[in-house]
Amino acid sequence: MALVEPFAIGVRLPATGGTGPRLAASGQMTEAMTDARAVGELIAMRAERGLQSGSGTLARLDVGGRSFYGINAHRQPVTMRVNAITRTHAEAHAFQQAANAGIRAERGTLYVDRAL
Repeated sequence: MALVEPFAIGVRLPATGGTGPRLAASGQMTEAMTDARAVGELIAMRAERGLQSGSGTLARLDVGGRSFYGINAHRQPVTMRVNAITRTHAEAHAFQQAANAGIRAERGTLYVDRAL
């Protein structure tokens, strides 16, 4: 699993005045901190469920101002159009929950606790 280091995001702040680059860096810092929190939540969920490293997958989908969590082998109905393998994945579980909640958005962020 790759962990996010919220302060090691390669942002260079200008040595002299000006706010443009600082505003961009601030946005990147906020994004990195959100990423770190999301990954931290998945690590905590894995520990709470007693999942050993390398077993199972957890996912978090941030979309429409909400977060949805999925786990593989969830045994929940998936009504979205997906292939047979995807149907049991944590990612599909999270997306299905968002669809069930009526969430429609052009952008979202999906986090998983295992390498893709």
